Amino acid sequence: MIVFQVFLAQAQRGKFKVYFNTVQFFDPSIGNYLELQFQFDARNTKFIAGENGLLATVYVNIEVKDSTQKVFFKDEYLLNSPNFTDSVVDDFYELRRIPLAAGT
Repeated sequence: MIVFQVFLAQAQRGKFKVYFNTVQFFDPSIGNYLELQFQFDARNTKFIAGENGLLATVYVNIEVKDSTQKVFFKDEYLLNSPNFTDSVVDDFYELRRIPLAAGT
């Protein structure tokens, strides 16, 4: 089970959207891993003007649990969007890869 929380300091119209997907892979050099894919919707995100352009910051909190509800991966961090140099902003993305033990 994957539990994640994403918080944005400021959102337009009180709505913030993030799209989430998981994919499991196997690579012979590193073994099994879980890929977490996040897409942050720029249309509902408030970007703040900074020195290098427009920027948004989100707080990401991820917990991945096994079938017994034991947490085997946890991370939390602030994620900055890319800097946009004009008023046209695009969705921004985050990709995390988590190693998995066999059978997890």
